[in-house]
Amino acid sequence: FHFLKSRQMGQGTSQVTLPFDVLGETMSFIDDIYIFRLFGLTKELWKYKQTHLQQKQQLHLSNFPGVRLRDKTLIRTFGDTCNSLKTLVLTNHQELGDSAIGRMIRSAATLTMLDVSGCCKITNDLFLCELATHTPPLQHLDISSCYNLSDPIFRFVSRLTTLKVFRAEGCTMLSGIGLQRVVRRLPNLEVLNVEDWNQEEIADGVKNALANCPKLKSLTVGGLYRTGLNGKHLQGAEVGRLEELKIGGAELVDARALQPLLYCNKLTTFHLTNCPNVRDDAVAALAIACTNLRDVNLIGSNISGEAVQHLASYCKNLHTLNLARCKVVDEALLPLQNCEMLRWLSLNWCNSLTGVHLVQLLKCVPSLVYLSACRCKQLTREVRLHLLEFAANHPVVQVKV
Repeated sequence: FHFLKSRQMGQGTSQVTLPFDVLGETMSFIDDIYIFRLFGLTKELWKYKQTHLQQKQQLHLSNFPGVRLRDKTLIRTFGDTCNSLKTLVLTNHQELGDSAIGRMIRSAATLTMLDVSGCCKITNDLFLCELATHTPPLQHLDISSCYNLSDPIFRFVSRLTTLKVFRAEGCTMLSGIGLQRVVRRLPNLEVLNVEDWNQEEIADGVKNALANCPKLKSLTVGGLYRTGLNGKHLQGAEVGRLEELKIGGAELVDARALQPLLYCNKLTTFHLTNCPNVRDDAVAALAIACTNLRDVNLIGSNISGEAVQHLASYCKNLHTLNLARCKVVDEALLPLQNCEMLRWLSLNWCNSLTGVHLVQLLKCVPSLVYLSACRCKQLTREVRLHLLEFAANHPVVQVKV
């Protein structure tokens, strides 16, 4: 390819423009189209849409600051041309409404992935009116941060018997009551994200999902402190198959709540954020039982040295560890020197930490490429200088203090 010119698009970002004839010929054989910036990608792109977009499999239109994609533009450009479309990603387009997105979905009879996260203008009408007589064979549905959606959309979701991934983070008008009704009809569900929902009956909805979705591997749920999620709600739940579990803001979660997780020997990702009743003994028992853990986030938990020691001793594949806002002391970090796979470590707001062993930790763990120790009140100026000096001599390592 020969580039015609490059121009500044603002804020230090440059864009290279292809000759229009080359652009058309290129679109005739690429399978997936990614358009991340729509700064008037020009009429020439629309010129080739009829001949070159008919057979495309994926269309990604992700928004960036300064880009405004409206209903008329979307329909005029891609409306009925992507009959074979299988993946449609329209993220963070706040101007798009129900009619345009509905028309796109109806024209794609084989659509298996739909991501409209951040399209906050869409309402229940998209699923209950625009798609009332059309049910695409969706396997992946992401409606995160679509604030106007409420429980009636579950009537549409319940028809998606092939659905494997359902993400609805930040949909504050959705409730656990609607979740209870729909999970029974989703036998193939593998990933469920219900973070920051309306907290009514969310605990019972989570338990029903664990009981009725035999293939569920990933569960993300937050803000459970209003529902009383504790050991009683998870006792007997089918959690042994989970590979990823993320729980946030659950003030009533304690050691008893984590007991069922001792049978999750497949668990690789475990996030338990802002749960002050979780202490060292609970995390230590989990580390002994779940030795395959790779990604652990314990931000805001009431843990210190024992939990870190057990994670370092039993979880040999530990890759990411977040101990921000924990009561970690300097001696607690010494066992991490044996974690040969550790690459990412956060110690932000650990006010008991002086950092005397941090440089030694970086030297003993060559795989560690990211270390953050911001807002640590006890971290001395001398330690900060040593850390920055080490990072300067090792460009691969990123240090934040």
